[in-house]
Amino acid sequence: MTVSIIVPIYCGKKYIPDLLVQAERNAKNCLCKLELLLINDDPKAPLTETRHSDLVQIHVVNTDRNRGIHGARVRGLAYASGEYVLFLDQDDRIAPDYIRKQLSLIDGAAAVVCAASENQKNYYHKGRTLKECIGKACMTQKGNFIISPGQVLLRKAEIPEFWKSNILNHNGADDWFLWLCMLCAGKAFAYNGEILFEHCVHGENTSADGYSMLNSMGEVYEKMKANRDCIQTDIDGIQRVIKEQEIRYLRERDKLLGLYTLLDDWMGLWERHISAADYVQRQGYKKVFIYGRGRIGLRFAGELQAHQIAVCGFIDRDAEAFREGRTEELPVILPEKAGEISEPIYITLAKSEAEEVKKQLKEKGAKHVYLLSDVIQSLREEGDSLCSGCFEQAERRPYNG
Repeated sequence: MTVSIIVPIYCGKKYIPDLLVQAERNAKNCLCKLELLLINDDPKAPLTETRHSDLVQIHVVNTDRNRGIHGARVRGLAYASGEYVLFLDQDDRIAPDYIRKQLSLIDGAAAVVCAASENQKNYYHKGRTLKECIGKACMTQKGNFIISPGQVLLRKAEIPEFWKSNILNHNGADDWFLWLCMLCAGKAFAYNGEILFEHCVHGENTSADGYSMLNSMGEVYEKMKANRDCIQTDIDGIQRVIKEQEIRYLRERDKLLGLYTLLDDWMGLWERHISAADYVQRQGYKKVFIYGRGRIGLRFAGELQAHQIAVCGFIDRDAEAFREGRTEELPVILPEKAGEISEPIYITLAKSEAEEVKKQLKEKGAKHVYLLSDVIQSLREEGDSLCSGCFEQAERRPYNG
């Protein structure tokens, strides 16, 4: 038995050593053969990979033209000799026993899907279960909640010809296209509730390019209309999913603009050597809770701790989704418990969203709730006032030149 790991490479030579390490670790933990296919999709930068492995067969496939991620994956299939296929993105990470555990649960299904973590927390929770997400009803009516094809081990023979022969021009939704083709054809996905896959989020992710993703989803819709396995209810659902995604992107854009403003003002304080912790100290607080265990929340926690202000923990709507078994230095609790907290709470979200959260926390009984954006704004105005005062004094001094 052979498993083919197919990885499209585009400006990603730096990821190859780690990809090989991951493949070798899996080879040590399973009885099957593994082959790693590096499908270079950049004709201007051919790969000259010379690494050798006693555990994994390495194949490098260069290209004469850029085919996009869908085209690169399909091209990889033509070179794959395995009965099973894993499509990995170049920056993905799989557990050392990923292959063994996925194979043990695939049984008679066309594919097996494992749970995943994103930003160090479990992507699935009570409101979004993995079992629901891998079904046809969710995929056609709610969208794709398999965050990466790296979660899915496939039987190569079950990959539909329709997907292989209808290549998308835009990157982003080819995996959703594959799941739709398979599920609409009645193919079953097996469930693996263990977290064996980690999705790395950064600015280079295809999924982070909203414009390309929407164009790619639009292509999926047009192609699925020609898929004989897809009924009208499915088509209508797919169209509705795309409309909802457009609205979601607009909301995310507004949210990111708010966070940009917050960070820009915060960096302005740092340039003046003013810390947001100064404001908290002036309020007389020595212990606080922080709402939002995201990047901004963690940075704010670090700034407070550097000024000897104790952070008792975080409040986060996704508290239950943090990776099981992860040891947190600080506890993360749900907003529902905010009324039990006597310490002040600082909300580290964009202002418009933070104001709504503040209202909700007050309704739950929280007494002292502040917005980080308001703290930064107050400090910035104080700094502007001081600078203005210094300028006025300088103007009143006699000129002795």
